Amino acid sequence: MKSFILILLTIFMLTFFGCEDDTEGPEYSPACDDASAVEIAGDVSPVPDSDPDTETSVKALDLVGTPTVTFEGTTLTCVITIDDIPASEELLIYHDELTQGYLNYQWAVKFDIEGDLNNDYTLALSLFNGTLAEQDGNMNTMMQASLWDATGTGATKIADADLEIVSNNPPSDSVDSITLSITDAAVADFAGAQEIHAETMMNNGIVTYKDCRQIKTSY
Repeated sequence: MKSFILILLTIFMLTFFGCEDDTEGPEYSPACDDASAVEIAGDVSPVPDSDPDTETSVKALDLVGTPTVTFEGTTLTCVITIDDIPASEELLIYHDELTQGYLNYQWAVKFDIEGDLNNDYTLALSLFNGTLAEQDGNMNTMMQASLWDATGTGATKIADADLEIVSNNPPSDSVDSITLSITDAAVADFAGAQEIHAETMMNNGIVTYKDCRQIKTSY
């Protein structure tokens, strides 16, 4: 009798209160689980029409398709395809509102070796906010292309990387691209990374714009 009553009570609870379905909701994305990040297949955040400098920067962040990653022995080459890199590769940099030393821009490919949601190595074109005044800066000459090791506390630069930027101006059917390549013994350590994703970002001290793509995953 008690079993019968428990069964009836269970049916009543499920009927009137329902039950939680763990399969519902957005798919978990280890590459873009930050609240400020966009969906992997989405575009970067909208930009006010009254802010042409930010609009130009965001187009240079907007990933097109899936970046490519190629390993050849100890040489790593990453090609990041972009919506529109501006003429002369110039963007507004060293934003006045951004704290000195903070990351201003980055185009990166990140490697999670063990699939534990940690970015162990990063190959990136980066700019950290300095002491200079806000200005138009050249991506080729004022930003650093480097390989970073983040397996310890913080991040340590391993070596400088080679950089090639292709900007089709005026815009054409061919996408713009940033190619980062490096030859270093450390490359062999993360050729078998469990998860690889590309991420672009710009922090102007007011808001952060990001875009990202999954390249390889074992999740």
